[in-house]
Amino acid sequence: MKSKNRLLTEIRKMKAADKSAVIRLLKNTPEFLPREVDLAEEVIDDYLSCSEKSGYFIWVIELNGDLAGYSVYGRAPITDDAWEIYWLAVDCSVQGRGIGQELLEFTEQQIWRSDGAIIVVETSSRAEYDRTNRFYAKAGYTACGRIKDFYMFGDDRITYQKRRNTPK
Repeated sequence: MKSKNRLLTEIRKMKAADKSAVIRLLKNTPEFLPREVDLAEEVIDDYLSCSEKSGYFIWVIELNGDLAGYSVYGRAPITDDAWEIYWLAVDCSVQGRGIGQELLEFTEQQIWRSDGAIIVVETSSRAEYDRTNRFYAKAGYTACGRIKDFYMFGDDRITYQKRRNTPK
């Protein structure tokens, strides 16, 4: 998918050759703790070994031919039409240029086309996640829950949701 904005971006399914660039992006993203990067790598390996049969959908966005971000989402288990965005990350060097917004909108379109009716995103209350929380709020997500000390003492889980505007 080619972008309509001034940036030359392309969104495509993740390939095995993208793994090292995605892991590097995650390791260089200050929000992610090492254990989060490790889990992301497990999800990537699962996806690469059996594609969407893994339950995950992974897309990457390139900017001028270089990997600039990625998105991971999947149907929420045991639900009719709820989906979860597990990771959405953009390289720190190109943040603030609309790439995350483009990737999020693309991800949402994929979910809506798959008859999704609700999208759930979980984030952290750590200060490093302030920009992330503002990003989702600006994109029309509503904070619908908070679990105190979920990830660790002083780090709450914040849950956001976005509902489909039109009925299925």
